[in-house]
Amino acid sequence: MAEKFNPQKFIRIHRSTIAHLHHVCEVYRDIGKTFIVMNNGPEFNVGRSFLPLIKKLMV
Repeated sequence: MAEKFNPQKFIRIHRSTIAHLHHVCEVYRDIGKTFIVMNNGPEFNVGRSFLPLIKKLMV
C-alpha cells in the first residue's frame, strides 16, 4: 500500500501508519517512545525501525 503514495509527501512511521509530511507539526519523545503530532491534533507513535528516517527528515 505504501508504494502507491508519493515518498516526498508521505512517510511510514509505524507498520500500520503512514503520515503526510506536510501535516506533521511536532516530533517528541516521552518515556523512551517517539511520537509525531499532526496539525489537526492527533498523535501517533513512531515505530523504532522507522525512527532513523524520521530523524533524518526532520532535521
